[in-house]
Amino acid sequence: MHPKIAFLILSAFAAMTVAAPQNPTETPADVEGAITAQDVAQALPVGTVHQLADGEPEVSIAAVERTHVKVCKDINFRGRCETLTANKQRCYDLFNGWSNEISAFGPERGTTCTIYDNRGCYGPEYAGIRYPGISDLRRVGWNDRASSYRCV
Repeated sequence: MHPKIAFLILSAFAAMTVAAPQNPTETPADVEGAITAQDVAQALPVGTVHQLADGEPEVSIAAVERTHVKVCKDINFRGRCETLTANKQRCYDLFNGWSNEISAFGPERGTTCTIYDNRGCYGPEYAGIRYPGISDLRRVGWNDRASSYRCV
């Protein structure tokens, strides 16, 4: 497990202990300001096809804003596709067969993304990808090229 994610989980559980109900009939959800396991799950990066790039700063659970992007192996959003859930302002490396394999990339409405040639969101980039995305990355010279991405 990534050390930053482990720290976030431990911090959240420590906060749950501090905010534990004083009345045995109360649940953590009944205590004002208590952090629940659901809060922790929603704050963590989701998915198995990307991973938080090394060197990314810690973010407060309250500051996390999530978004979604659709990636597909074939043009026109066909073939093997997956919708990735990501925290905005964070860099994600692509894994599980997606690195250098994406031919269509589509962020959800209200999200703008940048794809990068290298892991860790550095190197040559293609910025300004907005909904509905790019259905054929060949048109912009980025077919099977992206190794990481960041959305805002």
